[in-house]
Amino acid sequence: TFVLPQYIRLCADAEVTLPLYLRLYRMALLTRSRLLHVFAAYRSDLITQGYLSAVLLGVRTHLSSQLRDEYSRSGVSHVLALSGMHLGIIYGLFSLFMLRKRSVFGQLLLLSMIWFYVLMVGFPISALRAAIMLSVCTLIHLMGRQGLTLNTLSFSALVMVLVHPYCVFDIGFQLSYLSVCFITMFFQPIFSLITPWYIGRIRICSWLLGIVAVSVAAQLGTFPLVLYYFGSFSFVFLLSNIIVVPLTTLVLSLGLVVLLLGLFDLYLPWLFQLLSFFVKSQNSVVSWLSSLPFSSLHDIQLTLLETAFLYFIVFSLIALFTFLSRRIA
Repeated sequence: TFVLPQYIRLCADAEVTLPLYLRLYRMALLTRSRLLHVFAAYRSDLITQGYLSAVLLGVRTHLSSQLRDEYSRSGVSHVLALSGMHLGIIYGLFSLFMLRKRSVFGQLLLLSMIWFYVLMVGFPISALRAAIMLSVCTLIHLMGRQGLTLNTLSFSALVMVLVHPYCVFDIGFQLSYLSVCFITMFFQPIFSLITPWYIGRIRICSWLLGIVAVSVAAQLGTFPLVLYYFGSFSFVFLLSNIIVVPLTTLVLSLGLVVLLLGLFDLYLPWLFQLLSFFVKSQNSVVSWLSSLPFSSLHDIQLTLLETAFLYFIVFSLIALFTFLSRRIA
């Protein structure tokens, strides 16, 4: 199959001058290749290397099928995909080193770094959606308006469809936008429902309940499609997300620091050992959760009509709950 990296390689061999966008893409590929060698230089086990390469650089070649299956059964397969959580952490880490991050120049520079990262990891649908939304939210914030809304989400979807119309048939596109749509609409009502006033004042409890609210909202919007496409459902997704999401945040932050130091040929074995410890701990927790009795349901076969009926039930229950809440209030 004729792919873009092969075309770049052929042009380089023939000493042909590449267009600017292809030179930028070549630079991104070379940067990713160098970053992959940073993990290899520490001589860690293949499972740790495969996980870090997947969640930080989008290279899933060495990610074992068993590990993917365990993350899927425990309901946290989303952490293996480069998504808004990953770009948010990268954005936050880059902003720590910006002196004038609140200025227009600082925000545009941060967005340039984010887009270079998305280019480097190969423009996956989830990362592309997150980058567009982050860009739109940043520009809206600079204009002094509200951040993430359904209008922002719709605009990013419109941009993606205009650039690549067939992306609407991509499973990642459908799941990604449905999950963010439901989080945007129902995070606050769910969070208010499960958070008593006396617990909401405790920051750590509020943060953990926020993870629960996000997980419930995302599952509410995606579980019919997950059943339709994959025929499985995890019953331990709440517990998994409460444990795995903080660990993933820590792993991504430490992993980015290791990669940035490796770019300047600075290798700290103790830091990578700490990173490996967290990765192995997270994988062990996921393996344990996926092995619990009745942790997931498999081999479900839904038709398109049954999937649509499931969504009808979901929206009907939401409408009923909203109506009852207003009557009680």
